Amino acid sequence: MGAIDKVAEALTDETALPNKPRNTIGFAKDIPGPRMQALLKARMPVSGEAMRELSLKGGIAVRGAR
Repeated sequence: MGAIDKVAEALTDETALPNKPRNTIGFAKDIPGPRMQALLKARMPVSGEAMRELSLKGGIAVRGAR
């Protein structure tokens, strides 16, 4: 398991996800890293202003790397 998968697993355990897969007893199931990341991304609110700021910072970083 990679570092990103470990972080995703910890976040998935701590986050109240309504669609978190569970076993027959009701405990959260172990799921693959990409699936955990998809569940977390679906719960992250991102505003238009946050996207604009991220885009601007990315452009500045690219320009500065020249």
